Amino acid sequence: MDEEIYRIELFRIRWPQGFSCVHCRCTRYYPISGRDQYECAGCGRQFSVTGGTFMHKSRLPLRTWFEAVALYNADPHISAAEFARKLELTKPTAWLLQKKIRLGLKNTEGRTILAKMSAYLK
Repeated sequence: MDEEIYRIELFRIRWPQGFSCVHCRCTRYYPISGRDQYECAGCGRQFSVTGGTFMHKSRLPLRTWFEAVALYNADPHISAAEFARKLELTKPTAWLLQKKIRLGLKNTEGRTILAKMSAYLK
């Protein structure tokens, strides 16, 4: 699957009832050409599907995030070395992914996103 498929799925996961701007509650938006971002038609604020989540400002492909979440949910006690090997990442990157996933589990929205991302790959 290409990156756009994962972006669309993450958009659906974050806004299952449809987009609503966190600043002005407007439901209209449009994509910003040449960037993986959107702009609210009401207030003009720009946002991405990963903004404000445990994936915020990550440069990793969304495919890697989805696979990492599924792998972590299958075995939360997996070592960083094994995580790195299975995802074909460096050990420090794998460790950071695990840390960010654990941080995501600390709030309700993060747990919801993680559960739905994991279920998507099944």
